[in-house]
Amino acid sequence: MVATWADDLIGYGADGTVSWRDTGYPAVIYGDQRVIVMNDGRALDASNGRVLARVDTKVPDSIAFAAGFAIQNGRDIEFYDFSGNKTWTMSDTEFKPVKQKTTGVSPNNSTGFYHPIFYSTAKMKAIDGISHEELWTARVEYSSTQVIRGIGSAETCSAFARKKNNVGMLLQRCDNQGSDFTDIQPSLDNGDVGPQEEVVGFDGKHVLLYHDEKMICVDAADGRELWAVPNVRYAPVWVGKGLYVDGRDGVARLF
Repeated sequence: MVATWADDLIGYGADGTVSWRDTGYPAVIYGDQRVIVMNDGRALDASNGRVLARVDTKVPDSIAFAAGFAIQNGRDIEFYDFSGNKTWTMSDTEFKPVKQKTTGVSPNNSTGFYHPIFYSTAKMKAIDGISHEELWTARVEYSSTQVIRGIGSAETCSAFARKKNNVGMLLQRCDNQGSDFTDIQPSLDNGDVGPQEEVVGFDGKHVLLYHDEKMICVDAADGRELWAVPNVRYAPVWVGKGLYVDGRDGVARLF
């Protein structure tokens, strides 16, 4: 297990003893993907703190996937396996790794994708993490009124484009397949969804929105509200195959 604080990063063994420590920089942790990307451009092995890779870019965009991880280094995206061996470079590209969106925080990372997903101003694409072949592409306009993010962990994950008054999503099912874009216009009990609601979960059938300490589940087929959970103070967290929230009445699993 790894715990991160503002100026301290600590790795713990299975028995709870401290196995390694690093200080001085905030970190982006990729859950069970075994890699940590520091804001100073280092990628660390989560099990022992060893430096796997290093780029010159400060606070680099990065993404972890089943076969390894990729880090943005200027206009290049460098691919590595979990041993720190560079396997490929996407050179001089306009694409960036899809970032994970957590309400209240905008980390420069994503986690949980079987294959890495990237976006540009005009489209989104998935790359095979081993052969580096392009698996699928989708036209997704990126603008000031639309934000592209990735969410999820393990077998439940997706990429989506958040528009001003509706939600567009491209589901990455983590079984090497991608689906078509689905346009959703949520209809909430208190009115139509606005730009203040954040997309925090999507399992292909249900959309989770978060606003004003309230978690709202929407049917992906017709956009209607199915249920809502009040008093959710913090954004949900993906752990393994589940999506959990910490509310005033305790921790609850949503997916």
